[in-house]
Amino acid sequence: MKSKNPLFRPLSRLTPLQTVDMAISELEKHISRPLGDASALTVRIATAMQQKLENNKTASDRCQDILRRGLSDCDAYSSAADMLLDLRRIRVGLIEDADTAAREREAARQARIPLYIKLKRPLALTAWILFCTLTLTAAGVAVHYLYPNGLFLREVEVPALVGENLRQTSPDPSVFSLDVTYQFHPEAPSGQILSQSPSAGMIRRVSARHPCTLALTVSLGQEQVLVGDLCGMTRAQAEMECRRLGLIPVIKKQSGHPAGNVARTEPTAGEILFRGEQIVLYVGNSTHVGSVAVPNMVGISEVSAIGMLTSLGLSRGEVSYMSSEEKVGTVIAQSVVSGTVVGVGTRVSIVVSKGRG
Repeated sequence: MKSKNPLFRPLSRLTPLQTVDMAISELEKHISRPLGDASALTVRIATAMQQKLENNKTASDRCQDILRRGLSDCDAYSSAADMLLDLRRIRVGLIEDADTAAREREAARQARIPLYIKLKRPLALTAWILFCTLTLTAAGVAVHYLYPNGLFLREVEVPALVGENLRQTSPDPSVFSLDVTYQFHPEAPSGQILSQSPSAGMIRRVSARHPCTLALTVSLGQEQVLVGDLCGMTRAQAEMECRRLGLIPVIKKQSGHPAGNVARTEPTAGEILFRGEQIVLYVGNSTHVGSVAVPNMVGISEVSAIGMLTSLGLSRGEVSYMSSEEKVGTVIAQSVVSGTVVGVGTRVSIVVSKGRG
């Protein structure tokens, strides 16, 4: 029986695992395509394996059962398939032996390496990693200081935003960042952009890291003020308070009221005006006015007390609130003692309870 299998060549050098692989290959070829007497094939394979394994005692011990049955006359393999099964089982053990031998050789090789070489390799790797890290860090620092606006700059034109409404304009946030300040303006509606810096049409070089900053001044509209209680003040005091609030006082005469004192205002206290609007001050011009006794308002409601003062021709002064045991909204004190005779238009302040603190 001729074969090109290296197993049957006298001068071929095979490892134990290669020997078993060649034997398995020959048997599988015979099973898939019968080539004659199977017993002759098993004897031939066993003889060739014995020649290849004669110098390897470990492999010979694993294969001794196969060699014995392959060369025996009385206990020979009945078929090539039986021998194939044994060879496949032996092959697993030889693979394990090869892995174990490889590990032992590697361990022996590592044991022969001097300690300073074992330490030098990780130290060299660590030094290389440290060198690369420091190099990249130095490069990053250099780029940061040499190119503070970034490496990738592009030119953009500043848009015209003056007169636009801030809520309706939306510059590209990747190119422009907004620095907004607000101020009241007598003519511009709320939200209108009053000024910008840099001016429209200017060219700026920007990057994603350093956008162009637009400083905007935005209108809050006309400033509103709350009209205070000016009744009972002198004309000078009332005019000073009006100017402090940004209102323009207009003086008109009021008969039947003490000269020089404010009798009433238009609009009245508590209403809202825009800064710069006019407020009318009705100032008394009577030198002889009647007198009236201040009523006792303690224990009545705030609304009733104010109505009582108005009906008697007295002016409501400051109304303050304080915690007390009295019912909420009840007057608990007054600035002028009840029964005191005062001139018409005199200011009387009251203190109102806001209940338990």
